[in-house]
Amino acid sequence: MYEIILDNIIEGVFIANQNDIIYYVNEGMLKITGNTKDQIIGQNIFKDFLEENLNSLIPYYLKTKNDLRTTYFDKILKTSPSGQKSYLSGYLFPLLKNGTLNNVVCVIKALPKYKEIKNELVKKSNALDERIKELNCFYNLSKIIEKNELIFPQFLYDVVKIMPPAYQYPEIACARICLEGMNFKTDNFRETKWKQEADIYSSTEKLGTLDVYYLEEKPEFDEGPFLKEERALIDAISERLGRIIERLNLAKFPEENPNPILRSTAEKILYMNSASKNLFHTNLENELPDILQNDIQEAISKKISKESNFKINDKIFSFIITPIKDTEYANLYGRDVTAKVKAEEAYREAQKARQEKLNVLGQLAGGVGHELRNPLGAMKNAVYFLNLTLENPEPDVKEVLDVLSNEISNSEMIITSLLGFANPKPPILQKVVINEILQSILNNIIIPENIEVVKNFDDNLPIIVGDPFHLAHSFRNIIVNAFQAMLKGGTLILNTCLTNTGSIAVSFEDTGTGIKKENMDKLFEPLFTTKAKGIGLGLSISKLMIKNHGGSIDVISEEGKGTTFKIELPIHLRSEGFN
Repeated sequence: MYEIILDNIIEGVFIANQNDIIYYVNEGMLKITGNTKDQIIGQNIFKDFLEENLNSLIPYYLKTKNDLRTTYFDKILKTSPSGQKSYLSGYLFPLLKNGTLNNVVCVIKALPKYKEIKNELVKKSNALDERIKELNCFYNLSKIIEKNELIFPQFLYDVVKIMPPAYQYPEIACARICLEGMNFKTDNFRETKWKQEADIYSSTEKLGTLDVYYLEEKPEFDEGPFLKEERALIDAISERLGRIIERLNLAKFPEENPNPILRSTAEKILYMNSASKNLFHTNLENELPDILQNDIQEAISKKISKESNFKINDKIFSFIITPIKDTEYANLYGRDVTAKVKAEEAYREAQKARQEKLNVLGQLAGGVGHELRNPLGAMKNAVYFLNLTLENPEPDVKEVLDVLSNEISNSEMIITSLLGFANPKPPILQKVVINEILQSILNNIIIPENIEVVKNFDDNLPIIVGDPFHLAHSFRNIIVNAFQAMLKGGTLILNTCLTNTGSIAVSFEDTGTGIKKENMDKLFEPLFTTKAKGIGLGLSISKLMIKNHGGSIDVISEEGKGTTFKIELPIHLRSEGFN
């Protein structure tokens, strides 16, 4: 696993064992020396490699072996076969096992123009230290795995202990593994807002999470205070953990396990549990099942784990094929995934059919919307004219005119939703002030007398670029929904603020009836509604408009207590320089 990291750095790296034989070299070292891997791997440090390529490095190598400490070298001269001279610098450090030397790692960087990059070396030294930490983390994980017996749950405590030292600020880092309701933590563990998390998966399901926290605030990098290399590290460790945990669970009682478990060489079966015999209708005396043969042989020959699906007896089985280190066989762990695969296929088909229906509906909605808009406009003008000409209308007439006016407004909103769904427009960007858009909505909307609106606006929000009409449409739709959820009265709290992640947050918190749990997943689906009036397009259109601004919309609700909608809009599209 360490090869992934080392092959992607510009420095040259080689690793020699305690007998001074090189067994690993990365691409950077090949560029520095001009050799191929075949010319380097297997060579003796003194007799072949250093003597021919880097003779000046020998004293530093010997010092590292003798002192068992990191040795630095700087401006070592290397002369190529063509006579071109260059300078090298770097580190040599030992890897110990049980207190004795196991390997020596050499990290080298070519310095063709020493003076020009002297400052660069200082800057890069910290990055090299971070890569060494990550390498040590993988090395320590491999030592945990290579124990004769992985004792559950002790090995999970061992894993969390190796995580903090691999991070940029190990002195304020802590780690935790959450697995099936159990927590395995470092002694200094405490939850904070500076968190990096990776999911732990088996072949079919999520098992838990691996979390690393910083206990103090640090400068922002690629992912909050965390480096992108640290993201790659935690993802790789969690992936490895998932495979280990699954293997432990499946191997507890292989004979009694209802899933097929086998052990096989490239030619013959060494072990089959009862489930395997029943599945393949075979036993140890028979050859490998034809359906598995190619995958088993490939996994063993390439020494890689494989996961493949096979159709057997009208069922679909997923097999993880794992070669065992320093052996010529592999373990196979099977699981019936028929229901999962069929459910995924059914979901894809349902999504396809749903999209086709939505396309047809969009065409229909556009046509209906345009056909209704003209007569609705005539009705609106007629009501307006009657209100002007009737100076003192009878109460019954006045009530009818008010009902007509309200129903026309409702119909206009439905037509606007239909046309927005049928033909969504891209945002027309201009400078916008979020607080002003919200205030304008409140000034032009009828607020029910039994509802109190509380404004908590941040006056220091930056001006951003957006479509004021799209944003106002989205905000207004959520506000109207909130009013409709508080028919018996209540409070609507509007908040705006600047978040730590570089976005503007707008939240709408009502004290209404709340949303039923079974309806939460459908809330933004087109045509879903629980109202007597309306067609269920408002929230789906609002979500699309917010998404077109690069933003997000989330909802939290508790039935009987109220609902909070939270919109986040990025501020990377600043108004400076915008015409």
